[in-house]
Amino acid sequence: RREPKLPADIVIYEDDEKEIVFIVVETKANATKKDIEEAKREGLGNANLLNAKYLWVVCDNERLAYNLEKHPSTIEKLEKYRIADIPIKYGKEPKYRYKRGDPEWDLRKANFNELSNKFQLCHDEIWEGGKRDPAVAFDEISKLLITKLYDERFTPHGQYYEFQIGTYEEPKNVAKRVKERYEFVQSKNSEVFKAKLELPDTMIFRIVEHLQDISLRTTDLDAKGRAFENFLGKLFRGEYGQYFTPRQIVEFMVEVIDPDEDDYLIDPACGSGGFLLYSMRHVLNKVTEKYKEDKETIDRLNWDFSHKQIFGIEINDRIARVAMMDMVIHEDGHSNIECNNALTNYKNFDPAKKIKPNKYDVLLTNPPFGAVIKDEEVLNNFELGKDRKAQRTEILFIERCLDLLKSGGKMGIVLPDGILTNSSLQYVRDFINKNAKILAVVSLPQLAFVSSGAGVKASLLFLQKKREGE
Repeated sequence: RREPKLPADIVIYEDDEKEIVFIVVETKANATKKDIEEAKREGLGNANLLNAKYLWVVCDNERLAYNLEKHPSTIEKLEKYRIADIPIKYGKEPKYRYKRGDPEWDLRKANFNELSNKFQLCHDEIWEGGKRDPAVAFDEISKLLITKLYDERFTPHGQYYEFQIGTYEEPKNVAKRVKERYEFVQSKNSEVFKAKLELPDTMIFRIVEHLQDISLRTTDLDAKGRAFENFLGKLFRGEYGQYFTPRQIVEFMVEVIDPDEDDYLIDPACGSGGFLLYSMRHVLNKVTEKYKEDKETIDRLNWDFSHKQIFGIEINDRIARVAMMDMVIHEDGHSNIECNNALTNYKNFDPAKKIKPNKYDVLLTNPPFGAVIKDEEVLNNFELGKDRKAQRTEILFIERCLDLLKSGGKMGIVLPDGILTNSSLQYVRDFINKNAKILAVVSLPQLAFVSSGAGVKASLLFLQKKREGE
């Protein structure tokens, strides 16, 4: 038993004579992983020194409670004695703490800073200082975040949430319950959430520990969105930069195209979902301004747009899960994300999503550059691919995008400058002029995509699909 360097922050006695220590409370202003570990270590030292029955670690909004009757000597052993909460009025320890609809024990809203910190704590736990690829780490976090959201949505009123740690619960029992909840998520989203939870039980336990007390469902939408976007921005660098269009470019393109609440919108290379999310936000702002205090109409129109009128296609299943998770965090539209190749034959798309030509009023996208398609079956589906042995993906995307738009529909697309300048690609520009009116061309700086890990000189092309006879 070691002597702590500092005295206990708060000591609560069981008797008026202050001889029997009931609780030692160790506090920290912040809830970083380092602060939590330090608080546990200092708190355990003080609690054992004072022979306390309970230790309560409080770091910012993180709360961890332990029964110390067995006098654990290390913080590793301490985890075996984790309890749901400190007993009320010196009574019995509760089996579980968080219950839906309970005025005292329901989940609470989190602010932007707290949510950002929790997301980072979760990522650090899973990333393990570089042992896992950051995107793999995020993939596992996505599975757990959507599991928690579903738990919040589908736990009946008056029932305890599944996504929490009970008194003396071992990691294997918590993980088993969480995995069963995730299987429910998979049953509802089998196309995107195909992969199993790959994390060990102890790691699932620690993620639950970080997230169990807050509500992702009721936390302010803007705070959730900003925290998640901030988290995504740190992740999508280098190898995964191709899936993340810089925010300033996304905002500008959405403002130029200016989608309305009646529009059907698609991004056939949606990556992490930036164009979809900013379009949702843009439409919500327009609807809010248009209908002012009529909350019922605003909510109805916003729900319809985000759930029925906005679609994304992403070929990488891991990134599709990122986009889906981002949409879920922003409420919602995640069920309209299709994990597929946007250049495939239309018959290969999910019939439920009804992705078809001449359907969409608005299209915004940043397609993949530089890859070459050699599949004859794919090439023969395109005017710009027929009778060719190979064609670049961005060129086929131009044709597919125009095909998806209805007559008079508008699109904004990021393209490498070569499409607009190379003499050998005049036939592509002729195709564009034949099928669309050019609304604007915006040249981007050479460094526009450097933060996302790409250095190709690119421009923004804004088009309107020609109506019959134009």
